Amino acid sequence: MIFFLTLKSLAQRKLSAFLCILSIGLSVALYLGVSRVKQQAENSFMSTVSGVDLLVGARSGEINLILYSLFHMGSPLNNIRFSSYERIQQMPEVAWTIPISLGDSYHGFRVIGTNQDIFKHYKYGEKKPLSFQSGKGFQNLFEVVIGNEVALSEKLKVGDPIHLAHGAGHESLLEHDNISFKVAGILTQTGTPMDRAVLASLEAIEAIHLGWETGAPTDVPDQNQIKQEELKPQAITSFLVSTKSKFQLLRLRHKLANFQGEPLSAIIPGLALSKLWNLLADVEKSLLV
Repeated sequence: MIFFLTLKSLAQRKLSAFLCILSIGLSVALYLGVSRVKQQAENSFMSTVSGVDLLVGARSGEINLILYSLFHMGSPLNNIRFSSYERIQQMPEVAWTIPISLGDSYHGFRVIGTNQDIFKHYKYGEKKPLSFQSGKGFQNLFEVVIGNEVALSEKLKVGDPIHLAHGAGHESLLEHDNISFKVAGILTQTGTPMDRAVLASLEAIEAIHLGWETGAPTDVPDQNQIKQEELKPQAITSFLVSTKSKFQLLRLRHKLANFQGEPLSAIIPGLALSKLWNLLADVEKSLLV
């Protein structure tokens, strides 16, 4: 009888019953959607890099350092002298390092100056190495490796020429048009900011800035006049560090925090990401409410 009366009541109030069911359905969908987006975003951030013990950069806030170094968001205020980087490389606790040099772009995509170690040691997700969809790593001075999203967006393939631009983002107006780079390889999709990156050697970054000492092109050399052996980097933005033993991590971090050459920040990526999510906790709670 109760079931029959319920059906009769709903039949007489079709519009209100429909609106009630619709509002409940939308509320549940919104709640699940917010939770799902939060979980996917957190997993994406956490899987950007793995197997790295420290991220080292010029003295700054932890969140800022990790955002511009790993997620290509924002810009660094200072660089690190390359001589300091070389000294840290030789410390007994260090197993390997990956240098990162920022400051240029290609059609809004970040250009990252680095070396061959990024292909040997960089891991993402469950310690997956970078792999190539086509081509190979840069071998010559004027070669680059591009992420999967860069290739799709710009319709690039291995062997295509590109010109890098001075400055980060879409607002870059000055191109390094005296130097033409060739796409040597295209990375397999990773689901990380690496998909939107253009990788070049540290020497290539130095080469494109010859004649830009005043911030604008003055006496820019021709591409054929540039010799790789004369291009020693003067500074980098930051670098990734892996220690030989996890027991040495805190000792190395203390040494870098008190480094005599220049003021440095040495952060543990996992802890910095946890702080980032704590900052976003209030936003998440508001969305869930």
